[in-house]
Amino acid sequence: MLRSIVALIFGLLIFWLLLLAGNWILLSLTMGSSALAHAGIAPPRAYFRGNLVWSFVAAIVAGYTAAALAPAARFRHAAVLGVIVFGASVIAAKASSTPFLPTSFAIASATLAFFGMVVGGAIRHTGRPA
Repeated sequence: MLRSIVALIFGLLIFWLLLLAGNWILLSLTMGSSALAHAGIAPPRAYFRGNLVWSFVAAIVAGYTAAALAPAARFRHAAVLGVIVFGASVIAAKASSTPFLPTSFAIASATLAFFGMVVGGAIRHTGRPA
């Protein structure tokens, strides 16, 4: 039980850290090195496209991590992680009042994150045992 909780927490932590790093890089690439000085300005479409791709990649790594650390039912751990992230993302999107972040983008990102985690879990599940 404890190892299952650790697997989910590490999966969430990996996902969060990768998203933070990816967002910083994407903002720097799409808005310039002074992206933080442009707070309140809507990022360009390239940022949103890159964010969707990066969220999917980060989710694959997170799902793989959760599955690798799980004591058993590796794929199920990655799927549960995906459900947790999807649910939290949808709730956050509905509660957000950011004018330049459409709810549809947040839900698309959450959906891709769910499927990415399932893909990561499937990759680990079909791989060699740890």
